[in-house]
Amino acid sequence: MPRITPLPYWAHILISLLQYLLALAAASNVVTTSLELGLKTEVTWKKDDSYLPLTWVVLHLAIHLCAMIRLHSFRDKQRASPESPIKATYITAIRLITAETRLCALREGHNFSGNETFLAAVLGVVLSVLLVVHLFMGTMIFSSLLFIGVNDAWRIVLRYGVSAALAQLTRTFEIAGLLHAGVSTGKVNRD
Repeated sequence: MPRITPLPYWAHILISLLQYLLALAAASNVVTTSLELGLKTEVTWKKDDSYLPLTWVVLHLAIHLCAMIRLHSFRDKQRASPESPIKATYITAIRLITAETRLCALREGHNFSGNETFLAAVLGVVLSVLLVVHLFMGTMIFSSLLFIGVNDAWRIVLRYGVSAALAQLTRTFEIAGLLHAGVSTGKVNRD
């Protein structure tokens, strides 16, 4: 794998900030599109509720947060725990926030192969259910919209598509960085 040329620390922060701005633009586009869709159309099976497309978006956020918590619950707890649980939560939050300013390609390798905790097992089941609910809810909401013409529909699909493309671009960059970090630390074999 080609080596990444070391960049100054400010460049890492700038690239990370650019990723966050792209993600924020994609998220705000999805929220405003869903809000507009709810206000300007009606769902046939729930005519008085204009919040259903926005609820579909918020459910995806809950799925993402559960997946993130589940991923971090697999880590081996090799660090010494502080005296109080409040201090442990504070230290963990600070550690996660400071790690997010570094590009994945330049982070230290993490071992996520620890034992599955009870929390990880419960969240795995919850995620399975939430993903199915999200799929069916989206199908029910978007297939039963009234008062939307073909002219409006292609604009909505285009706006959701742009957000999906931005999210995919960010995810691809992050996964490439994680793979590079794994290869450079010797934890991943790329043969």
